[in-house]
Amino acid sequence: MEYRLLNSFLTLAEMLHFGRAARFLNLTQPALSNQIAALERELGGTLFVRTARGIFLTEAGRLLQSEGRKLLKDTNNLSARVSAYFRGSEGTIRIGYGDVTELKRLSRPLLLLKERHPSVEVQVNELYPGETMESVQSGSLDAALITGRENMEFPQGLRAIPIMMGPIKLAMPAGHPLTKLKEIRREDLLREPFIKRKFGETDETSEMVKLLEDWWENFFAGEGNVLMSVRRRSTAFWLVSSGVGMALLPNCMELFSCSPAEYSFYSNVEFRYLPGLNILSYTWFVYRDQTPPALANFIDCIESCLEIPESVRRELSEYAVLSAGSETSSS
Repeated sequence: MEYRLLNSFLTLAEMLHFGRAARFLNLTQPALSNQIAALERELGGTLFVRTARGIFLTEAGRLLQSEGRKLLKDTNNLSARVSAYFRGSEGTIRIGYGDVTELKRLSRPLLLLKERHPSVEVQVNELYPGETMESVQSGSLDAALITGRENMEFPQGLRAIPIMMGPIKLAMPAGHPLTKLKEIRREDLLREPFIKRKFGETDETSEMVKLLEDWWENFFAGEGNVLMSVRRRSTAFWLVSSGVGMALLPNCMELFSCSPAEYSFYSNVEFRYLPGLNILSYTWFVYRDQTPPALANFIDCIESCLEIPESVRRELSEYAVLSAGSETSSS
């Protein structure tokens, strides 16, 4: 049954007057009569009784009017929803992440998305190491958060936006005696308990973990004191903040503008540079070239929130100076 025939029938059924219905539909009266006749032939029966006093619905006509209203309403609703999907105002975005420290960086873009497109649903999925990139490539996820080095190379067909960055530093419990030292040396750390990430099982790329492992071996030469190994960076953060030990962790700097108190999760952790530890950690929002409309709108929200605060610029400048000094001394 054609949409236009049903719409013409319902208009005539409501007005019960060919002339008025034709004018409302912007049709000639013969054109409307032909449409009703075509619909009756398609259905195999009469929908209207024509008398000298006017036209009336048959029983079949009343049935079609009752059910047709519902069908027309559903059709209009479906059309509106599909149109909203193509505008990116409706749909589902599936995002994978490896650690909650990555996910919380999306809080402001998520709030902005909710404000701009309240009907878009976001599903977040915590994944095991190695699953995130493959899930985006296969299409089981629309996007994923992946932490690795600064100049990461992504497989063909994938794009990425940096949403968080920071140098890897020594993370210590606030108030630890070593926080008072101007410079921390290898000898100061030999007896300190460290919390390491499990090689091959972390939420960072294997390349990033290898950089950390290589630095560890060169710095401690087999004498480092490993108290325990954990999978998640957030776990290491909490253990350090609880005074359990130290860890090598990214001193994450927001690329999203926010109030100073918004990210005060780990206020019991202090960060210090260590000699030769010149590794920048980047968290990327990774997605496919062919993006669904809702995801395209979310990417716009992310880019609207991107901002490098002055404090971050100073931190990066300090990092560049220290890195240059470290490279000069090593050569």
